[in-house]
Amino acid sequence: PAKTYRAPCSNLPTELLDLVNLHAAFLTALSIHYAHNGTHSPADLRNLCPDVARAWGKRRVTLEDIRRSIGVLNSSTPEGNDSRISRLSLSDYGHGKICIEIKMLAKRGRIARPVNEDLLNEIFERGLSSAWEERDAEMDVKDFVEELPLEAITTCSSLIKMSPLLAKGQRRLEDLKSGITVKETVQAKIEVSGPKLTLLERLRAKQLQQANMPPPLSKAEIARKAALGRIDEVVAILVILSTSTSIGQSRISFTLPTIIGKLRDSFKTPMSKEEADTCIRLLASEIAPEWVKLVKMGKVEALVVNRDERPSELDIKERV
Repeated sequence: PAKTYRAPCSNLPTELLDLVNLHAAFLTALSIHYAHNGTHSPADLRNLCPDVARAWGKRRVTLEDIRRSIGVLNSSTPEGNDSRISRLSLSDYGHGKICIEIKMLAKRGRIARPVNEDLLNEIFERGLSSAWEERDAEMDVKDFVEELPLEAITTCSSLIKMSPLLAKGQRRLEDLKSGITVKETVQAKIEVSGPKLTLLERLRAKQLQQANMPPPLSKAEIARKAALGRIDEVVAILVILSTSTSIGQSRISFTLPTIIGKLRDSFKTPMSKEEADTCIRLLASEIAPEWVKLVKMGKVEALVVNRDERPSELDIKERV
């Protein structure tokens, strides 16, 4: 007879409820991947993580988030051959490509099928709740999350077989590059050797070089350049925020302090309040004014997002 699993009835802190929702969003995105590509097609995290982030609606999803979700799930999965349960694993395919692979706990010869979302979500929440109840009473939520198991990443068997060949090719490439560098160094020494300049001639040459150099960038120009370099990241977060709330509405508004706070909480690389403000104003005034606008609402500025006018990624890159 098939086993039954029941979700625990426990009051989890907000941070752990976020993990439960993240896990549910992860399984949803994974199920969609398998529906489109088949269960034997590994899911590349470079493509899957943005889909999970859009379904979750909190922030960007990282490799560590996925490792934690799978780690808690696998450590909570009971022993045995329950044909309804799929065990997920992570494999390194090289060149930054890490994929999720699936295998069944049933007998050999059975064909893998899409994940049972309801069952795996129950197992995850039950395992997370049990670990929370059994924790040290003095441990806070942040430390508890840090202590949760992370799924190991195993090297793909085909990559292991190819590694000696890749290493040999890399050594040959480095040898070729070092030979070119030696030739360039010798050529440079030959060109430098010639009549020596006097001190006065060297000073005049330095003054002429400095006079021909462009003036240094102002603080405002430096801030603008830095903000333009992160526009793609800001656009991605705005898309997630505007599509995950108020479904059915074409226009969504956020107060400026709220949207700046969400941007600063969403990036792995820290973003200052001033940099976030500059990015938003550049989008509203120059890059995508038809999509986002800044309006005054009393004493507070608000950002209005018109979902119907969202530009494509190519348009954003061309305008930047």
